[in-house]
Amino acid sequence: MTGHQLDATTIIENLKKMGMTGEKKEQSESQLYKNAVSRYRVGQTFHNVFNTEDGKAVLNHLMDQTLRRPCWNKELPSDHCMPQGLHREGQNSIMQLILNYMAIAESPPPTEPKKSNDIPLN
Repeated sequence: MTGHQLDATTIIENLKKMGMTGEKKEQSESQLYKNAVSRYRVGQTFHNVFNTEDGKAVLNHLMDQTLRRPCWNKELPSDHCMPQGLHREGQNSIMQLILNYMAIAESPPPTEPKKSNDIPLN
């Protein structure tokens, strides 16, 4: 191997070290609950910000500038169309993130998993 050349095995090993292989790690119920609580709290923050009169106006404006506009402009030259479309898709992804977090906040809060000694005896 010379310079910056990497073989497939090295690339996969590096991706695994960074947690970027797409493999899902098993998580305990406790960790899943903590993650759900964290997402719920972030969702509540988004909801608190965007559920005010000013926040609704800002969210509406952002939606007009992103989700309610086409991503791809066929009038652009072909060498500009792809970068512009990808940029617009990125903007839409941010809006979807905001809307998803707000939806999480509007759902019931996560419930703590039952401990193994709480199993009812029959």
